[in-house]
Amino acid sequence: MKSRYKYLVLFLFLFAIFASIKLMDANLGSLGKEVKNISNSSSDISSTGSSISSGMIIVEISGAVIKPGVYSLNIDSRVQDLINLAGGIDNANIDLNMTNQSINKAQKLKDQQKVYIPLLQTLSVTSSMGITAKSAISINNGTYEELLSLNGVGDVIAKKIINSRYYSSVDELVSKKVISSSLLDKISSSIRL
Repeated sequence: MKSRYKYLVLFLFLFAIFASIKLMDANLGSLGKEVKNISNSSSDISSTGSSISSGMIIVEISGAVIKPGVYSLNIDSRVQDLINLAGGIDNANIDLNMTNQSINKAQKLKDQQKVYIPLLQTLSVTSSMGITAKSAISINNGTYEELLSLNGVGDVIAKKIINSRYYSSVDELVSKKVISSSLLDKISSSIRL
């Protein structure tokens, strides 16, 4: 009779140990999956192409949107999807004419793409004395003659600026190899998007 209880106690003891091990394994397994998902998402952002292979793309939006920033979207997403994800258009600050000219809301997005929704710019500033300050020239819709008026910009560079439009930042003048960084430093206070 005592041996029967011994086996029963031994069986219950082994069962409890086995159940504890299984429970710990299940908890560690889910923790491992969470760590794997976090590490996968960070590698998607840091390495080119890995986000595409997972069916996701990483894109940035700035300008006249409610929540500018970096977003992860499905690979088949369009510009309008990104705008919606960014909280929509900031109607108080949007340059509607420029947006309608330069933004194709039906365009498919690409991994690592940046979308800029043009902000409303003040074209001239008039002081209390009635003197009008020279306004910054738009690199996206300034005329050839306006671009020529910039210090250091001649015929060739003005044409290159126009032929390389549209820009999402003034720094793209350098990254698109339209002008040198020293020329950008020279004219940066006289230009705008």
